[in-house]
Amino acid sequence: MCEIPFIETLDNDQDMNFKVVKFKTAILGLFFFVAVTETLAQTGIGTQSPDENAVLDVSSTTKGVLIPRLTGEQVTALEGNSPADGMLVYNTDQSCVQIYRGSAFECLTVDTGADLTKDVWVDDNSNTQIKLGAKSDGTTARPAGTEFVAKDNGRVGIGTSNPDWQLHVQGDRAIGLFKRVNNTAANNAPGFLFTRARGTLGSELGISSGDFLGKVQFRGRVGSADEDYATLGYVATSTTIGDGRFAFFNGTGSSESVEVVSINTNSTNILGVGTATPQKTIHVNGSLQVTNELNVGGNATTAGSAGTAGQYLTSNGSGAAPTWQSPAGIVPTSNGTVIAVNGELRIAQEIIAHLSDNFSTSSSSATAIGNLNVEIMDNEGTYSGTASTNSFTVTADGIYQIVMNMQLSNTASGNPVIGIWDNTAGAWVARVNDAIGTGLQTFTLITSINMLAAKTYSFRCAASGGTTTIRAQSSGDTGSGPVSQVSVKRLR
Repeated sequence: MCEIPFIETLDNDQDMNFKVVKFKTAILGLFFFVAVTETLAQTGIGTQSPDENAVLDVSSTTKGVLIPRLTGEQVTALEGNSPADGMLVYNTDQSCVQIYRGSAFECLTVDTGADLTKDVWVDDNSNTQIKLGAKSDGTTARPAGTEFVAKDNGRVGIGTSNPDWQLHVQGDRAIGLFKRVNNTAANNAPGFLFTRARGTLGSELGISSGDFLGKVQFRGRVGSADEDYATLGYVATSTTIGDGRFAFFNGTGSSESVEVVSINTNSTNILGVGTATPQKTIHVNGSLQVTNELNVGGNATTAGSAGTAGQYLTSNGSGAAPTWQSPAGIVPTSNGTVIAVNGELRIAQEIIAHLSDNFSTSSSSATAIGNLNVEIMDNEGTYSGTASTNSFTVTADGIYQIVMNMQLSNTASGNPVIGIWDNTAGAWVARVNDAIGTGLQTFTLITSINMLAAKTYSFRCAASGGTTTIRAQSSGDTGSGPVSQVSVKRLR
């Protein structure tokens, strides 16, 4: 190490000869210092053995090096003088040491809480990736399942060192939780955006009909492999904006998969189950099971009708909702025979009655048969029978079958008549008569006639040759039982 001679400025009253001597000594020492400096190429301050690679080696255990201290304004002014790269200053406004680099001074000071570990990111050329090399302590190697890698092809892996996808995440926890805190706008929700284009990254092209714009696949571990179970995708039906469908596949969504559910998002808003081309608002290509009521009719804001027990659906043609109908237009549990009238099923009106006792008349005029009051069937409740008369109506215009089976006896020979009487018109509708002596004789009328709901009818007889008696019970070797009976039944 060489020391620089001390150069002193003397007062005027000192000896000029001494001035000359000291000045010469200083000059001589300076030349000696320069010569030594050029020879050694190092200068040491506070040390006699400066580092051979350092131009200036300052050493101290109690003091430091103090570089120029400038305010922010002064630093800015200094930048305007185009200082040399590498110039150091201390910026008192920013409280940091700054170095000049090309166009501005930049702080060298770092956050004291930062991790200064040099090997946080490790170059892994053999696997064409960079990766986190250690845990947060800077020394412990990251175990399997905690990897974080970025491949040279742009793929990122979390929990895996070999990502197969652009972002490949695996682990023993749910992949993510998405929470968005925003203003009161209803549509500000956490979400994903899927965007599809053809072409390349440098030259994007428009989509084509049938392109998937986004999809989510579901896999499950089966044996030693992850197998595709289902896929939810959105498929562009055409290049018209909004013309597409959400599609559920039992597989990957490839051409080999089956599209099991389709929900169109175009103006038709239709749903297909088992078909990719639904034809109606809901199109089920397969069986349908309904475990609760089935409502028909109604509108967009009100429920349709579920009908009542025993009713059936009747089509009302294209563009109209079907309606619930009862099999006969009455309570379905009514007794009777089911018939088809004008293409609709109905329960035929039926009346069956027989005598509770004998009835006798001597009038040759049409007389309502009395005691015809034992009702076997009257499913419309329109028949009335008493000891002296009877009457009935039909509920609808139509063809009715009439049966009258009467056992008669006469006090003298004659030609009595039995039949159906039109009370409204006062005339016979259908009748039968025969010659009779004094014994028993059975009269039978079987006919089918047109009857009207607006009229009232009755079962009648007219005596001839004395008194005519209609017997309620038969008698003889075969025993006794009801013998005189009438019936009315709608045919169509």
